[in-house]
Amino acid sequence: MTEILLRSLSHHYGETRALDAIDTSIKGPGVVGLVGRNGAGKSTLLSILAGLRAPSAGEVLLDGQDITHDPQRLRARVGLLSEPPALHDEMQVSRFISWCAGLRGVARSARDSAARDAMRRCGIEDVAERQIGELSHGYRKRVGIAQAIVHEPGLLLLDEPISGLDPSQILAMRALVRALGARALVVVSSHILAEIAQTCDHVLMLEEGKLVLDKPWSAHKAGAKAHEREDMVTLEIVLGDTTLSVARALLDEITTLTGVEALTGARNSARFIARTAREDHPSVARLLVEKGANLLTLREVDREAGELEELFVRFASPIADLEEEEE
Repeated sequence: MTEILLRSLSHHYGETRALDAIDTSIKGPGVVGLVGRNGAGKSTLLSILAGLRAPSAGEVLLDGQDITHDPQRLRARVGLLSEPPALHDEMQVSRFISWCAGLRGVARSARDSAARDAMRRCGIEDVAERQIGELSHGYRKRVGIAQAIVHEPGLLLLDEPISGLDPSQILAMRALVRALGARALVVVSSHILAEIAQTCDHVLMLEEGKLVLDKPWSAHKAGAKAHEREDMVTLEIVLGDTTLSVARALLDEITTLTGVEALTGARNSARFIARTAREDHPSVARLLVEKGANLLTLREVDREAGELEELFVRFASPIADLEEEEE
C-alpha cells in the first residue's frame, strides 16, 4: 500500500500563492482524480509530488518519508506522465523505455524485460521498433505512460492522460488507467469531469490553491448504482423564470418522477435532478408543459458526471443558491 500525506502544504511564486495550506491523506492502490480550473494549482501539486519542485512550506510524506529529504530516492518510487509527454523523438520506442528504466534504477540485466512488460501493459508492442517521432498522439501518450511505469512505481502521476485523444483512444486509455490503479496509487489530473467521475475512486478539487473537495468517489458511485436500473434514466430539469419552491411543487405533482433533488442554478431559474422510467421520459416533458412550465430544458444525464459537475460549479465558480435568494 502507498500513502501520500500532505501537511499544511503551501507554495507561492512571488506574491502569488499557488497552493494554500493543503492537508489530506491519500492511500492506494487506486485512482485519485485531481480537478480544478486553470491556475487552481494542479500542475504545481503534481510537480511537488514528483519531486521536481520543493514546497514553500509544509510537508509531503510518501509512506512516512519526507520527499524533500531525499528527492532522488523519491523519483525512483514515482512515475510521471507530463503534458505534453517528455519524450525523445529521435529514439526507438523500446530503446527509450529501456533507457528510462536505467534512469529509474532498474538493474541493467532487467531493463529490457522491464521495458517489454511496460510496453505490453500499455499496448504498444506493435510500435516497439518504430521511432517515437513517427507516432500518433495516442501512441505517444502510451509511450509516456510506459516510461512512467517501467520501474513499477508505487505512485503514478498522470497529467491530462486523455487530452487530445479520439473516442476509441479514450476508452482504451480509461481501461489502462483503471488497470494501473489496481497496482499503484494513480493521481490523474484532468479538466474532463465525466472522465474523472467514471475512472476515479477519490476526487480532490483545488480552487485558488485551496483544497475545496476531498471526497471518496467509489462509495458514492456504488451507492448511486445500487438504486439504478437499466430501465430508468436520470434527467436534468431546468425551469426558467420561477422560484425554487414553485418549481419543486410543480415537480412533486408528477408522480412518475422519483428522487427529485434541487441543484444550484442561475438567477430566475431552478435546476433539478430526478429519475423516471425510460418509457415515461416523453410524458414527463408533456406534463411539464401542460402545467405551465416556462423555458423548460429537459435532458438525460450521466448521474455520476452530473454530480461532479455540480460540485465543480459549487466550489470553483460559486453561484448563489436559489433557496438562499428566497429567504
